[in-house]
Amino acid sequence: MVGKTADAATVERARTQAGGHTVRVLKPGQAITKEYMDGRVNVHVDENNVIVDVGCG
Repeated sequence: MVGKTADAATVERARTQAGGHTVRVLKPGQAITKEYMDGRVNVHVDENNVIVDVGCG
């Protein structure tokens, strides 16, 4: 997924491939909560909405 544009289909594919229940897209500088949530996929994007990292929690 890294290097692809974070459109709805790509973000959903990241969620299903990771086996997550939920997904959130995190933009540079965005305020986020720090709690760990089992089954949540975090998709980090750059200022151009390109995926730079995918992680769980």
